[in-house]
Amino acid sequence: MVDIRERVEDSRGVLKKIQLLIPGFAGYRSLEDIREADNYLRIQIANMIHDSLNILQNTRKMLVDRGIYSNLSIFGSVISKLQELEGSVRHAQQGYSGISPAIRIGKDNLDKLYDYDYSFVSKANDLKNSVNDLYNTVLSNNLQNVYDKIQTIMKNADDFYKAFNDRMVVIQNIKVD
Repeated sequence: MVDIRERVEDSRGVLKKIQLLIPGFAGYRSLEDIREADNYLRIQIANMIHDSLNILQNTRKMLVDRGIYSNLSIFGSVISKLQELEGSVRHAQQGYSGISPAIRIGKDNLDKLYDYDYSFVSKANDLKNSVNDLYNTVLSNNLQNVYDKIQTIMKNADDFYKAFNDRMVVIQNIKVD
């Protein structure tokens, strides 16, 4: 996977490249690029959760269309949890921001976030894979394990939320190492 910071740096226009040459402004520009990369990562993860949410809703619809109503109440809980996760990630506090943010994050701290980002992205993939696994199980009409698969999704959602929360604690500079 390409480092998102590299993608942001590669997409700089001429004006942004000129700004990097101005003394005192170069550091600000670099931090803005890191903040942009952080935002880009969160949007990608929120979109991944949104896609998983759509798959989960389609899975529930498949069951209803087949007249299978067991486990529908737990589906509602899982869907609600994924909606909450998507909103939390999509609208979370951004990394370093301009002139007078409520939370200031320097380049070193944002770079440290990449350690937390790995866990965050990994847990998002686990969540997506567990939703896909449930969908494929229902699609193949193998309905004995539906409840267990839903429980796995709930566990993965909880693990994802913890990884995301840990990341936010670091962003807010309240984690003690």
